[in-house]
Amino acid sequence: MAHLRAFAANLVDTRRTLAVCRPFGLWALCLSFTMLGILPTFAADASRHGHAAEQMQAFATCAGRFSAVAARQVAQHNPDSDRAVRLEHDFDAHVEAILPLALEEGATSRSARHWRIAGWTEMAHLMRLRHSKKDRSRADRAGRAMERRLATCTRMILPG
Repeated sequence: MAHLRAFAANLVDTRRTLAVCRPFGLWALCLSFTMLGILPTFAADASRHGHAAEQMQAFATCAGRFSAVAARQVAQHNPDSDRAVRLEHDFDAHVEAILPLALEEGATSRSARHWRIAGWTEMAHLMRLRHSKKDRSRADRAGRAMERRLATCTRMILPG
């Protein structure tokens, strides 16, 4: 459970998020989210909400990440798409399961949608960078970042 808390804490820290975005060229996207009030809302929500809201944020973000991966894999007729779709649905089920408790703590279902969209957008951008032929080192960094994020998500619901 400690890794879940650490994961959720990393998601809501705007400065850390912007620092993570910078090496992958995501700073403009993160800045846009900040200007739209999405990232500061995450930080404010996390400080007001309890453990269930943190879990909902982590699950919704991972659902968005796997949704982006599944969409790309399905479009490319990748045989691994079934696993990505299944994990996306598993994370959505976790969001639905924790939602009543998170709502009691003051979270909103709108927050869950924002977190899901943020996870999808983050992964879509990393996938775009990963397949870039212009800068091989940037593509490699993006690929490693994708793998780390997806592994973190997978460890939340699949032991080992």
